[in-house]
Amino acid sequence: MSFPNIPNVTPDIELTREQVVNLLLASIAFEELGLAHIINAEAEKIQAILGTLPGSNVLAQDIQDLLDVNASVNNMLQTVAKKEMLLTFKLEDILQILTETTTSSSTTTTTSSSTTTTSSSTTTTSSSTTTTSSSTTTTSSSTTTTSSSTTTTSSSTTTTSSSTTTTSSSTTTTTSSSTTTTSSSTTTTSSSTTTTSSSTTTTSSSTTTTSSSTTTTSSSTTTTSSSTTTTSSSTTTTSSSTTTTSSSTTTTSSSTTTTSSSTTTTSSSTTTTSSSTTTTSSSTTTTSSSTTTTSSSTTTSSTTTTTTETTTSTTSTTSTTTTPQLIFQNIGDASGEFDGVTYSDSDTAYYNSNTVPEINSYDISQTVINEGSEDVVIGGVNLGELPEYLFFFADGSTDANWQGATKGYVGDVAVDGIQASERTSGSVPYAGTIYTNDTTLDAWQDIVDQNPGQASGSTENVQLISDLESDLVSAFQQINALPATTGFTSVASTSLDGLNTQNGIDEVYVINVTSGFNVSSKINITGDPGDVFILRWDTDANPANGYQGEVKFQSGGAIVPLGGLTPTNFIHVAGDINASGGGTTPLPPYPQGPRYDDGQGALINGGSDFSGGGFFTGYWLTTGDPTVAGPGGLLIGETQPLSNAIFVGGWYTLTTKFSMTSGTSGVYVSPNPDTQGTPSIDILKEVSVDDGVTWQDANTPVGPFLTPGTKPQFRYTITNTGDTPLNNIVISDDVIGQIGTIPVLNPGGVYQFVADAN
Repeated sequence: MSFPNIPNVTPDIELTREQVVNLLLASIAFEELGLAHIINAEAEKIQAILGTLPGSNVLAQDIQDLLDVNASVNNMLQTVAKKEMLLTFKLEDILQILTETTTSSSTTTTTSSSTTTTSSSTTTTSSSTTTTSSSTTTTSSSTTTTSSSTTTTSSSTTTTSSSTTTTSSSTTTTTSSSTTTTSSSTTTTSSSTTTTSSSTTTTSSSTTTTSSSTTTTSSSTTTTSSSTTTTSSSTTTTSSSTTTTSSSTTTTSSSTTTTSSSTTTTSSSTTTTSSSTTTTSSSTTTTSSSTTTTSSSTTTSSTTTTTTETTTSTTSTTSTTTTPQLIFQNIGDASGEFDGVTYSDSDTAYYNSNTVPEINSYDISQTVINEGSEDVVIGGVNLGELPEYLFFFADGSTDANWQGATKGYVGDVAVDGIQASERTSGSVPYAGTIYTNDTTLDAWQDIVDQNPGQASGSTENVQLISDLESDLVSAFQQINALPATTGFTSVASTSLDGLNTQNGIDEVYVINVTSGFNVSSKINITGDPGDVFILRWDTDANPANGYQGEVKFQSGGAIVPLGGLTPTNFIHVAGDINASGGGTTPLPPYPQGPRYDDGQGALINGGSDFSGGGFFTGYWLTTGDPTVAGPGGLLIGETQPLSNAIFVGGWYTLTTKFSMTSGTSGVYVSPNPDTQGTPSIDILKEVSVDDGVTWQDANTPVGPFLTPGTKPQFRYTITNTGDTPLNNIVISDDVIGQIGTIPVLNPGGVYQFVADAN
């Protein structure tokens, strides 16, 4: 048994109220679970002593054993009961967290009572009499109120007393009245309070002294604030007026000395702290008069009045219960296929609300952000869109002859028809589409017309032809810059026969073929499915001066891929090429004729299988005999007439002249998926709670708050983050269902879907 894992509370931790409550409740639950285990253990203890617990051989020997066990169990259950009480208290405290408290202080009015004390009259006759009036001290109380964001101003009170002494030969009578007032003040831009006590000496035969009345008004407020806004009301305290009348006094004496004591009043400071509140305390003035009379006969009446202020505080409490928070989770998923394998990704979006949104259905919209690139990358070399075609003729300005007496051709063909001098003759079985940047196919229209239902033409593809020419020049430049693989810096073609690179690792081999350009035998090469072989056919291994030498396959000569290899694991660059017939066709699965499905399907209409010839295996990039300057700084030229040349893969050339004569044929083979890098897909799921104004990824709870009465929106952004096209992509949501589909998503392609609730 273990307790819940409490998160590492660092200075950066953020826990919501709901998370704190859940953790505390979980702690109670685990403690209850522990107590349950203890109770179960006590029950098993009784079973064991009674002999009813399976697997136990502990038995009571006599009745005392049973009584001892019973007492032990009883003690333990009492302890458990105590623990249960503590857990109950803990649970009640947790539930209080869900309550917010608002407190407002009520208005309090306090009226101080008035007290009048009259001392009895006294007549004193003596030769010398001394009367001393007692000192009077007035102290104002201190009030402190504390709240947040407070300004404090303290008030001070100063009292100055004066005294007068009169000496005469007669007896002295002193009549003194004093008033003590205690007042409190709150939140003060406070005024000072001054109390002045005066002393008067009068000589007469009969004296009547009346002390002045005193009225003190002060305000006092006590406020208690708890997690809310507190409004303080004003409080008024009125002290009652006090009047002291001293009785007439007659005193006869030979000499009298009267000393009037000084009166000191000290007012304590008042400090008030208030939140954005200004309170002005009332000014208090206390005047106390003291009279001393000297005469032959004295009667003294002294009256003292004390006013005490009482402050009452009232606190009202209002409880508010927090509305439960609801958290909603949606998971978006995108999956696509490549080479029979499914690749997928998912993302989560959270949002929260106080109510469950009423959603009837969703409106789905789709936007294409980026079509992505259709470029094909093999062995790190970007061939652009070239591998989608059987042939691409970038020039052919001197001659572009495609004639009959052939086994047939299958695959799309692209030609710069504006430059090329197209011509044809005889019957040419062909299945595919011929693309040109010209307004017509010129003579090659005859080839389309000979193959109804399987051949077509497409004109005015200016951008396409321009892009393909750029792809071809770029591919030459990339391959020329590659360093040769160790051991293959200068080899004869025949030395490659028997090469085996199988080791379970995808590798790229850059091979400089400098001799053995006339190939009339089978060159068998075995490798892993992801291995790529780039062969540079150049007698001096110096592409800067063009590809020197004429490469000629004849009499059944061919590079034969074995193991996991296909024809398109091979890329060749060369200058001039040639071919002648004879020999035999490599064995299956090497393509046997102009067949659909990479040479593995049915023959095209009018086509027939190959019967020997010179086999150009893989993707061949040629310049022609390097004699004139061409695009991209390359040297280009003419190509020898091709007789019985069999292209298995594709041929892409800058040559100014070519002639595919009798027996020449071709079959398109698509790139081997294992050579095209790593497929990858990404989905970003976002939520909006403000009608699409802002979007949040919200991968973790609780997400943005959805105002009750409104509805959420979800956005799904799908990106092909790999370097291969993905097919049949399906986007779905675990709550909504299927969002949409994408037939093909090219590398770098970005599609976006929005689900709008209604």
